[in-house]
Amino acid sequence: MKTELQNKLLEKYPNFFEYLKGYKGPLIPISFGIECDDGWYWLLDNLMENIDSYIKNNTKRKRIKNNKIRYIYDVLGEWSNKLSYKYSKKLLKIRKYISHNVKWEEYESIPQVKITQIKEKYGNLCFYHHGGDDMISGMVWLAESMSGTICEICGTTENVYQTKGWIKTTCERCTPKEIK
Repeated sequence: MKTELQNKLLEKYPNFFEYLKGYKGPLIPISFGIECDDGWYWLLDNLMENIDSYIKNNTKRKRIKNNKIRYIYDVLGEWSNKLSYKYSKKLLKIRKYISHNVKWEEYESIPQVKITQIKEKYGNLCFYHHGGDDMISGMVWLAESMSGTICEICGTTENVYQTKGWIKTTCERCTPKEIK
């Protein structure tokens, strides 16, 4: 990927690359840069934007400090969904009383994603990272799957196929004639 596109991603999503000690400079701080062509830039940009948004919107949460009371609070919520209206209303009142009279604590729910490598392998995107949760893993899986239908060179989704030999995902227009 071109250096200016890599730098755009770095400037837009610095949290994904902060963990590298002593990083000072315009180039992307992962070992070999982003090892794919420019056509997947918008896919990577959307993936990182969705991950960043998900983490920002779900980072600070509150929970009841005491584990036993937290368990009771959760069970009351489950029971109120299963019981009749008359009983569920009483359970919800008890739950509300607990929520107003106990100590709450804030906690970090989703660890920050740290990218270790982004590359093309066998015609698909490979996005290696640490942190996150199952939702973020699903986002990455979806982007990696979609990359097999997007031209690596120009980013189109029309007439895309994988070449034989050294596998590359390209459209008819971008594939060299000697490979076709």
